[in-house]
Amino acid sequence: MKLYICHRILLNMKKKLFLLTAFLGLFLSLQAQKVDLKKGYVLFDKVEMYSYEKEQAGNFTLVYKKDTKDLLFSILFHSNGTVGYSNDDYLKLYFTEGSTIIETTQLAGIWPAGLIERFIKRGVINPADGSINPENLKVFAAQYDEKISSRLIIR
Repeated sequence: MKLYICHRILLNMKKKLFLLTAFLGLFLSLQAQKVDLKKGYVLFDKVEMYSYEKEQAGNFTLVYKKDTKDLLFSILFHSNGTVGYSNDDYLKLYFTEGSTIIETTQLAGIWPAGLIERFIKRGVINPADGSINPENLKVFAAQYDEKISSRLIIR
């Protein structure tokens, strides 16, 4: 009888250990995609996915399909010529998919690697192959586009 009870307790512990391991594995696999910009490449978890270049003192980032000059999207930081005053700063995102333009102040403090991580998190970019999901891009644009340039007074 004692042997039977010990056997049942051991089986219960094995089940709990298995479930704990399974949940831990699931949790670790759901972590956010790590994006780095290094040596002209955009890396997703240390795998080269895109190429990129920066212009205008780093304020303009162009992201291309890997090893080509086929533009996927660009990120332009507008300071509106007011150095030291950030309340009028905004980002202009351009996606070649559907010629989508997003102008937003909500993402102005986030730099390119963080923006790409957000695109992945929102399903705009598929982290497996780097493709852009047009439906999720429309949702992202509807959420963030503030149409800023149409409200600017240009002299």
